[in-house]
Amino acid sequence: MDRSHDEREVYCRMLGHVLAFRYCRAMQEGLPCSRILDCWFELMDIRTFVAENYTRQELRRIFAPSPSRLDTICEVVNRLRRQEQESRDEPAGPEDG
Repeated sequence: MDRSHDEREVYCRMLGHVLAFRYCRAMQEGLPCSRILDCWFELMDIRTFVAENYTRQELRRIFAPSPSRLDTICEVVNRLRRQEQESRDEPAGPEDG
């Protein structure tokens, strides 16, 4: 991994403050932010950096479309429903009876 740009800084429109490149290139489970190309194209050859430092599989993960807000909300609601159902299905322990 090329770390020669790690100390460079840019304003992050998503978070609303200045960040170092080292954060941008590793913020998603060790992979770059999906907006890295938009934020850094004026300051460095970011397309070449990304192409030389990440595999095709990683690039697909980095630039995969994000789920919509509605999809995210539905997933959270479904997860909470499953958890609630599982807690109801658990047998009562001796201290509960």
